[in-house]
Amino acid sequence: MAFSDDINKEFAAILKKRDRVVKTGAVSLYGDLEVITPVDTGELRDSWQPPERLGLLNWRISNIAPHAYVIDGGRRQAMVNGTIRWVGSEQLPKGFQPIIDEFEPKLQRELDKIK
Repeated sequence: MAFSDDINKEFAAILKKRDRVVKTGAVSLYGDLEVITPVDTGELRDSWQPPERLGLLNWRISNIAPHAYVIDGGRRQAMVNGTIRWVGSEQLPKGFQPIIDEFEPKLQRELDKIK
């Protein structure tokens, strides 16, 4: 077997590991988001859509509940029907962003382990 064949095999193995790490990360993030989602009626938690692969390293995790964007925006004051009111979740005052912020370095550490 030629040296270039060895390199190609090793490179393919690295790409396969990378893809597995990214997929595992997407599934893990999905689970974390689902668990942390505040529950009133359960509609928001039940509306998470499983991770969907969009491209080589692109994944989408979405929530189809109509009020998901309000929760994701965090607790804040907003104009509602001409009146300033508090909107968003008291249980999740910063929305989902802190969960995503914690996820990114974890994923990077796992990718850095690939050899």
